[in-house]
Amino acid sequence: MASNPLSPWRFCGKRHEASELGLIDFGFRFYHPKSAQWLTQDPIGETDGPNLYAYIRNSPTCCIDRFGLIGDGPSFQKTWADMKNGWGQGNDFILDNPLIAHDFMEQHVH
Repeated sequence: MASNPLSPWRFCGKRHEASELGLIDFGFRFYHPKSAQWLTQDPIGETDGPNLYAYIRNSPTCCIDRFGLIGDGPSFQKTWADMKNGWGQGNDFILDNPLIAHDFMEQHVH
């Protein structure tokens, strides 16, 4: 991963702490960006898969792991899809019932 020397942000939104070793602290394990490797095994073991040196099933574009203890994959994706679907239904209701939506806003926003 290319890094910008002016930015403190690195892999997966973690800050690059000024240290002699150049490690990124994920809270429960350290990442070494120069070698592109984790220095310790995943603390949750094989819960996220058989590779103990992987990060969120090697899928950082569709999963998140803020604290280094679990990869939120399909469950996160389903939650996000449900939220978007709900927002879409809300928008559809407003478009289909503009007077009801207007009255609601008048009563509750002011």
